[in-house]
Amino acid sequence: MTKKILLALTALGTVSILFGCQTTYYLPLIVDEKSGQYPASRQVEPGGILVFKTGQDPRDFPIIILSTKSNYHPTKFAFQTRSALSQSGFSNVYTWEEFRKLSADRGMAIDYEVLNTEAIRKFSATYSPVLIVNASFNLLGNSRCNSTINVTEGRTTTSLLEVDYSAYVWNSWDSEGIYPVFNELRKWFSESKKGRI
Repeated sequence: MTKKILLALTALGTVSILFGCQTTYYLPLIVDEKSGQYPASRQVEPGGILVFKTGQDPRDFPIIILSTKSNYHPTKFAFQTRSALSQSGFSNVYTWEEFRKLSADRGMAIDYEVLNTEAIRKFSATYSPVLIVNASFNLLGNSRCNSTINVTEGRTTTSLLEVDYSAYVWNSWDSEGIYPVFNELRKWFSESKKGRI
C-alpha cells in the first residue's frame, strides 16, 4: 500500500514538473530598491523589443489612456497594469470609458464605444497631448503565455514602445510572464525622461 502511494506521489510530482505548476499571478507589485525593477526571473530578449524610442518625455503627456486585454482574470490584469503605470511614473491614467467622460466634460463628445485613434488624435490636437498604452497577457496553453505592451503617441499614432514576449512558465505567471514586460516599460520611461528633472 505504501509503495503504491509513493508511486502515485512520484507520478504526480513528475506531471507537475512536465506541465508546469504556475502558483502565483497578479501579486501586488513591489519594485526592488537596488535594481529599480520588478523581481522578474527572466528578461525580454532583444528580438522581443520591437520599438524603443526615447526622444520624448512621457511626463509631457497629461493624459494616458489604458487599454488591456487578457484571457486570464482580465480585471486583475487591468488593475495590475494600472499599478505598473503609476509606479513607473505615469499619472492621470484613464480607461477608454473614463476618457470619454473627460472628453465630454471638455466639450468634445466621443460616440465611439471602443478606443478610436481618430477621436484621440482630434482631442490631442485640440485639448491636450495623449499617450495610449495597450497591454495584453494571454495564456496559450501548455504552460506558455504571451505578454505585450505598446505605448503610442496619440496625435501622430507613432509607436514609442512596443514589446512582444512569449515564455514557458513553470512557477509564476508574474515573475516569468508579466514582470519582464513591465520592466521594459520602466526602462523606457526612465530612459525617455533622462536629462530632465
